[in-house]
Amino acid sequence: MSEQGAVPMIVMTRSQDHVEAINSTLRKAGHPVHCTWLPDARDLGDALTQLNPEMLVAFTDEPGIDLGSIMKVKTQSAPEMPVLIVRENIDETAIAEGGRTIAVIGTPLSHTYPKENAVLQRKIASEYLIISQVPVRRYERQDYRKNRLFFPERNITMSALTEATIIVEAGETSGTLFQARAALHQGRRLFILDSCFRKGLTWPKKYADKGAIRVVDYDDIRQHLSTAAH
Repeated sequence: MSEQGAVPMIVMTRSQDHVEAINSTLRKAGHPVHCTWLPDARDLGDALTQLNPEMLVAFTDEPGIDLGSIMKVKTQSAPEMPVLIVRENIDETAIAEGGRTIAVIGTPLSHTYPKENAVLQRKIASEYLIISQVPVRRYERQDYRKNRLFFPERNITMSALTEATIIVEAGETSGTLFQARAALHQGRRLFILDSCFRKGLTWPKKYADKGAIRVVDYDDIRQHLSTAAH
């Protein structure tokens, strides 16, 4: 029997430990979920139809968990359902399988950080989209320690690119709050999960008083976005 109010979710992985970890972590955070373990991607279509989950979590580094196949089935059976991809590294193959990609970076377009991402950055730049608000000359001339300030400023750009920002978890000094401030300033929707308000933090109420929306689950978010569209 599933817990009343628990969010239905499919977890695609070969390891049951991953399923138990997701269950435990979300419940401790105040978000009860009902995870269905799906070790074989061939069963995904039937599972989406029968379970009507609100989210799919896929560990795509594992054998037999193919992101391209997952996205194809998901598009056919549950096009609006969000998918969370879990993998050790993001590479060119992962981006190609995952659909459209936009990267917002904290350096000028002419620079790469970390340097190990140079090939990946060129791939995204040539086939998708890379955005930077960092001025080239200023970045190159000023002290490198000042350039660190450009990284949290990325959040301002990310907010401008999106319809809404959703904060799941953030500390009092988290860089995520840069994006929270930007979202409200830019007239974007700002959603804050209910659990954030129950952790003794001061920022959730501060932003709620300024217009952020307190939400419990994905249905709350979808309802508010649907209302904004009309």
